[in-house]
Amino acid sequence: MGNLTSRRWHPLIPLSEWPQALALLKQGVSLRQVAAQFGVSYESVRRVQRAWHELQQKGSLLQGEWS
Repeated sequence: MGNLTSRRWHPLIPLSEWPQALALLKQGVSLRQVAAQFGVSYESVRRVQRAWHELQQKGSLLQGEWS
């Protein structure tokens, strides 16, 4: 068995749909409601949200695209 921390998660929401999901969250739509719209778990939506914030903090090139 490998180290669990070395596994990378793969969000079920395609990267191309992150802006839509993030916009819904910004509008106040709940994690569970967004998850239902995309057919994923609320944990998946939370992971996308967390990953996006981490990318912004690191100064990713994506930062300006979806702000």
